[in-house]
Amino acid sequence: MNRVRGWPKTRLRAGGNRSAKVAPGALLLLVFVGLLLSRQDASSLRTPALADSRAVATNFVFFYQRIDPARDAPKFRGAKAVVIAGAQDDGSAISAVHRAGALAVRYVELYWLPAGRSYEGIDIGRHLDWAFCSRGDSPLLGRLVNGVQWYFFDANERAAHRALFRYLRALKGLGYDGIFVDRGTPSLRSSRGINIAWRESTCTADPVSRTHRRFADVYAAVVKEAKQRLGLRVYINYGHPFSHPRLRPDPQDRSCRQPGRSGCHYLDDLNRALSGVIDESVNNVNTPSGFAAEMKLDAAESQAVTAGQPPAIRGIKVLAGQKDEAFMRWSTAHLFNLSTFINTGDDGCSVGACNRNGTYPQLTSAKLGAPLSAAPRATSCVVSHSDQCLWIRAYTGGVVTVNASAQPITQSIDLHGDCARVLDVYNGDWSRGCERSFDARLPSHSGRLFLTTPE
Repeated sequence: MNRVRGWPKTRLRAGGNRSAKVAPGALLLLVFVGLLLSRQDASSLRTPALADSRAVATNFVFFYQRIDPARDAPKFRGAKAVVIAGAQDDGSAISAVHRAGALAVRYVELYWLPAGRSYEGIDIGRHLDWAFCSRGDSPLLGRLVNGVQWYFFDANERAAHRALFRYLRALKGLGYDGIFVDRGTPSLRSSRGINIAWRESTCTADPVSRTHRRFADVYAAVVKEAKQRLGLRVYINYGHPFSHPRLRPDPQDRSCRQPGRSGCHYLDDLNRALSGVIDESVNNVNTPSGFAAEMKLDAAESQAVTAGQPPAIRGIKVLAGQKDEAFMRWSTAHLFNLSTFINTGDDGCSVGACNRNGTYPQLTSAKLGAPLSAAPRATSCVVSHSDQCLWIRAYTGGVVTVNASAQPITQSIDLHGDCARVLDVYNGDWSRGCERSFDARLPSHSGRLFLTTPE
């Protein structure tokens, strides 16, 4: 069994007095992460009093089912915000979220709208002149779902724009603190299929803007206006927002329209408008290459916060009963002090497929505090020249651990002389008394969170 100190002052130890051997590949990644996450000198890492002072990561809840305040409010405790979708009793839903101490954020769709019913306060079927056209005056059909036609929405059409903002003002009047505007990725960059981001509508009769008419610019304009005019917090989703192709490609630049082509010019106009960017991209963290890709992605997103970019929120989606995967993905994100959410509810989707496969209130409510080091550390590497190691990051309120290897690892973690009770969040077990060290037992490809309470 290995021993490692929980705080940045101490050295990694393995088996008695031998220093733990870190594989060269892990060491290179560790150096890369350290350079990304901090510009502090080495002396600033020797004591928790001078530890990393970046913002404390927060947890989010996405809840795409009708809220029962009595049953669901405990699932929201500890969350910074709860994103609400679907038919709701808005008053009781908002009250339940606020009583839990979270912000109430409403899901909003302005990519495409269904004909034949009110959606975001608009029945596009009655206002096809508000639809986006790609040729002449013909509304552009985006998809057909169970016989319902969904048309791309032209928010640059003045009447459509007014209707949209009447709806957003109504949301604010109900008590919503912000909005989550879905489909940011295909709205703002190249995508498969219609590839709408670069297109201009050919049937806009009375444009809000005559110079910025491409779909990506219109989407961005709505986001900025919702923030500036209405004072709403605004979130969007965008895959790997601070890696290539990052947020946001300039739709006027032809180099941005061809994936993989260099020379794309990027705009930073959304930085101040956004309260966060949800990244729902997925890597297979159970493979060496997938875990390495996730570590690189998470490091880039952590660094972006220090560079003035909006904070990234890692979206985690797992199947029902996949607790081990949920903890692995959550813990990997928190190696880099990233905010997270898991799934979009727990009613199981009686019709069709969705991500309402279970909530994890024990992770939502976890209060880790601030990180005590500039980067995660590796020990007990089982494969040379790789990052197949045990990764650890200490916080003021606990320790996050990830075993990226295919072998189980037991690690003794020293609490740097402090005496604390330790909660294994995965099992829900508290230590029997005040501990100065504890054993972390991690199966292969797993993550564990340990919360500490000083005695």
